[in-house]
Amino acid sequence: PSPHAQSIKPHLGIKPKPDGPPSDFLDLMNSGDKIITYTLNDMKAATRDFHPSTLIKGSVYRGVIKGNVVAIKRVTRNIAKELEILRRVHHVNLVTLLGTCIASPEQSYLVYEYAVNGSLSDCLHGGGGDTSVGSNSQSKSSLRWATRLQVALDVATALEYIHDHTNPSYVHKGIKSSNILLDAKFRGKVANFGLAKSTSDMAEDQVTRHIVGTQGYMAPEYVSLGVVSPKIDIFALGVILLELLSGKEPILDDGAGKDMFLYQAIGFLLNE
Repeated sequence: PSPHAQSIKPHLGIKPKPDGPPSDFLDLMNSGDKIITYTLNDMKAATRDFHPSTLIKGSVYRGVIKGNVVAIKRVTRNIAKELEILRRVHHVNLVTLLGTCIASPEQSYLVYEYAVNGSLSDCLHGGGGDTSVGSNSQSKSSLRWATRLQVALDVATALEYIHDHTNPSYVHKGIKSSNILLDAKFRGKVANFGLAKSTSDMAEDQVTRHIVGTQGYMAPEYVSLGVVSPKIDIFALGVILLELLSGKEPILDDGAGKDMFLYQAIGFLLNE
């Protein structure tokens, strides 16, 4: 997503039909917040009808709307709660939502600023990133230590913001290197609020039986007990710090099977 995305003035989409988007999304649109609405035709035009050459990774496409490069994410779930969060949080270290398209109750599109240098995971472990855009000559496969430190500070600042400076505050629940995007200056931006929870909807250290996340980034108390609190984001940040220091992925294959990188971290840091 473009780091300093210019304001996009798209064509206004047609009003959703009564039997179209879920009612909670319609309530959100009518709540007084200005949400830029695109049509499905806008999405197709931006991505050349979702041509394979525009695919970034997974369900995210590179699009161009009125000369502005954007990232378009196709989702097949109800996005009302995620939009409710995204319309409340605004920070330089969070990826900016530029617009949305509700094609059907089962299919929606989120339009984000475009991160020229892909994800932190791409930069540390290979793959991804748009080498055709931007002038930064820094090798993405060998980030400078100063850059790694800055990315760590960017992620920590983003978490401090959503934990302590929003009302209500939020737990991201999906902090991992693939959800940290890097702009043209390699500044970190936290993306993907699909799993995020408002702390106002949770009792302190809420317990859940629905454990979702990525192996290697999930805090022990969350995996074993289902405890949800801002602490699980901080744990994931710690794993990212170890990734930045070592360049290794959170899950390693030690020859006898997959092993948790975290358990090897102390030995690595002590050069043992």
